[in-house]
Amino acid sequence: AIQIQTVGAGFDPAAAWTVFGRARMDSGNSNVLLEPRGGAPFPVPGAAAPAVDGRFLAYDDAQGVRVIDWRTQSLVARIDGQVAKPALDWPLLAFVRTDSTYKRLVVVDYTDPASPVERVITRISAVNDLGRPSLAGGRIAWHKVTATSSRIYAQVLATGRRSVIARSSVLVLANPSITSTRIVWVRQSSRSCILRMRRWASPTVRTIYRTSGSTRLLWTTALTGRTAYVTRWSLRTGASTLVRVNF
Repeated sequence: AIQIQTVGAGFDPAAAWTVFGRARMDSGNSNVLLEPRGGAPFPVPGAAAPAVDGRFLAYDDAQGVRVIDWRTQSLVARIDGQVAKPALDWPLLAFVRTDSTYKRLVVVDYTDPASPVERVITRISAVNDLGRPSLAGGRIAWHKVTATSSRIYAQVLATGRRSVIARSSVLVLANPSITSTRIVWVRQSSRSCILRMRRWASPTVRTIYRTSGSTRLLWTTALTGRTAYVTRWSLRTGASTLVRVNF
């Protein structure tokens, strides 16, 4: 049976087995809070959009994207400039780079830290929305939302084989998160928001969480094992709450 639990205020969840991260607003500033199971919480002031993989934490700040070893607090990698929305499956780091014309989804391979290899996965017009990517098991997933359509994409990094997981010209499909076996994403309509899930090995899609009405939206997601996290945002109050879905 599916189990639903609220896990408190925050947004942009990040999860990898025994480590959970979230972003929070404090006096108008975004901070990241990492919460390892059985350990002391680790705050990162001035940070946003956390992504976690074991002892590695990626986030964006005013200068760009950072990857740190949160146990030692040492800097592992940095990308400066107009970059944000990191995803992490170390030694792979993905992020979105924006200029006046395009948004580009970039993956950097740090297998050789002295000579990282950068690769552009896709680019779209800067007026469209290229969401926070997700990396796991040799795949990358992302959303593209335009004025006329939305799509969830996944690509196998080794082969470049790309597939459309979901598409709509009416609904907003956004914020996928993946593991080596599954993908989740959000489906928004004027009447409800739904968290959808499917296995890579099956075309069957399941609804694992739903909000009804137009004032409670679902936003960013995270996935680890058989546990999904999603940001639930109240249009009425402006508050964002993280929800855990065990399925």
